[in-house]
Amino acid sequence: MRRWANIVGASLVLALLVLPIPPQVSATAVPSSVRPTLSSAAADAERLWRDGCAATQRTTSPKAGCVYGKATGKFHVVLVGDSHASAWFPAVERVAIDRGWRLETFVKSACVPVDMRLYSPYLGREYTECRTYMNAVIRRLAAHPPDLLIITAARIAIYPIRSADSSMGAKISAFARMITKLKAKQKLILGDVPWPGGADVVACLRAHRANAGACAIPNWASSMSYGVLERGAAKITGAVRMDLVRAGWCSTASRSCPVVVRGMIAYRDRHHLTATFSRSMGPVFNSELRRLLPNLPDGTAPTPTPSPTPTPAPSASVDPSVVPTIDPSAEPSPSADSGSSPDPSASQEPGVGSSPEPTPETTPGVATTPPVVPGESPDPAPIP
Repeated sequence: MRRWANIVGASLVLALLVLPIPPQVSATAVPSSVRPTLSSAAADAERLWRDGCAATQRTTSPKAGCVYGKATGKFHVVLVGDSHASAWFPAVERVAIDRGWRLETFVKSACVPVDMRLYSPYLGREYTECRTYMNAVIRRLAAHPPDLLIITAARIAIYPIRSADSSMGAKISAFARMITKLKAKQKLILGDVPWPGGADVVACLRAHRANAGACAIPNWASSMSYGVLERGAAKITGAVRMDLVRAGWCSTASRSCPVVVRGMIAYRDRHHLTATFSRSMGPVFNSELRRLLPNLPDGTAPTPTPSPTPTPAPSASVDPSVVPTIDPSAEPSPSADSGSSPDPSASQEPGVGSSPEPTPETTPGVATTPPVVPGESPDPAPIP
């Protein structure tokens, strides 16, 4: 009897193995109902570009009237940064609307908010427009300090003019100096997104409709110096740091980060979020705000989305006279960033074609010794 049972069992297993599996049951296939659609994802940019509130690279002064949320709100929030700050705008705006905050934006393409001279691969020269723009923002916030500053920097798009500024230590120091110069009652460093490694995510998904996992970002938490810039600047300045990616998107339990999340395409190109996905992160952003900054005024807020992975508590302040030491066992080596050639498309403006651009190699070489952070003046000083 046992022999016949074994034969029947083996036959059933064999039958299951040879049965055809329909492609649509694949767990990693791009959903037919995916949002935005594959045909519209590349154009799913945040409204700041349509409103003229995301400054182009040739712009030298912030546009007036870029106010969102509740225009008459008493709690004043300012979003500052480059196009990656702009990409987080839909999530921030969603919370500002629901909590009755006045949200003002100061974002500029490829203008990473660091206190150093930058090179623009798109313009092929020193990015003086960025320095002029950020000096105007510094003056604006000095005259009217907001209740909350939210700042984001695209860590891989920092192209220094001076070789001494090319190390990760120098970039951390420059980011910290800029945070100090931007006056606000409270400051929040919003972490950058994982970088897909130069691959156009939408094009990849079109080519792998049956297996979206083929387009996932490998080793997302240990490559491209993920989180190093933010952690270092938070230690120097005492600003609160939020890792929104870990809180509601990429799991630390997995080495790869999905680019199709909860039925939504996360990226519209090589490294910018779709407005649809960014907006969906609003509840996660609000939940993290309540945890990290519980003193912020409350209002009718969206129901928080449970965080799959708790974000580490913000780092304590350290002596601002030295560059913080990053534990190599927990972080990628700084040289992984300073010695690599970032994706030149990081400097492209929306709508600019994919024609070859100068790479960071056209700038001076990489410094090997992180500089000492200079003393920080209590008065807002312009970028030299």
